Amino acid sequence: MLPEPRRAHSIAVGDRARRALARAQHTIAREHHEHVATAALLHDVGYAPTLARGFHPLDGASALRAMGFDPIVCDLVAHHTGAEWEAVERDIPLHLFAPYTCDVDGIEEMRALVTWADLHTSPTGEPIEVEARLDDIVHRYGADHPVGRSVSSHRLALSAMGARFDPPRPYVHDEDDPSVEAPR
Repeated sequence: MLPEPRRAHSIAVGDRARRALARAQHTIAREHHEHVATAALLHDVGYAPTLARGFHPLDGASALRAMGFDPIVCDLVAHHTGAEWEAVERDIPLHLFAPYTCDVDGIEEMRALVTWADLHTSPTGEPIEVEARLDDIVHRYGADHPVGRSVSSHRLALSAMGARFDPPRPYVHDEDDPSVEAPR
C-alpha cells in the first residue's frame, strides 16, 4: 500500500483523469477510457514499499504486469510524466521500457492525459497549477537530484503537457494596453 500523502495524490490523479476523460477535448477512444483512469490512479504504485526497486515508473509497470493488468495500463504507468527523461538522468537504459511499450492508436494522447492529471495534482491531492507543481518537485527533490534535473531540463515540454487538456481560456482584451488590438 502507498503511504500517505502519496496515496491521496494517486487517488486525486485518478479522479482528475476520469473527469477530464468525460469533459476535456481529446481523441482517446472510449474503449481506452478505463485504461487511462486506472493508470492515472495507479501511476505511482511503484513507490509502494513492497514493490519499490529503485525507479517507480518501471517498478509499478512490472508489478502491474505481474498482476495481470492490461498492457495499456502498464505502458501508461511506465511512461508517465517524463519517466524516460528521468531514466536518462539516472543512467537507466531506455530499452527497459520496451516490455511495457504498446503500439496502439492513441497511446501518446493517453500518456499525455495521465501526465496532465499528475501535473495538476499536488503531493497531497489538491489541485495545483502546473508551474507551481514543477517548482514543488524541484524544491522537494533538489536541483541536483535526477528528478530535479529532469524536471528542470524538460520544464517547457512538461509545462506544455500540463496545459494540453486545460479548458480554453477566454480572451480578455486589455483596453489600457494600446499595443493590443481588440478582436473585430
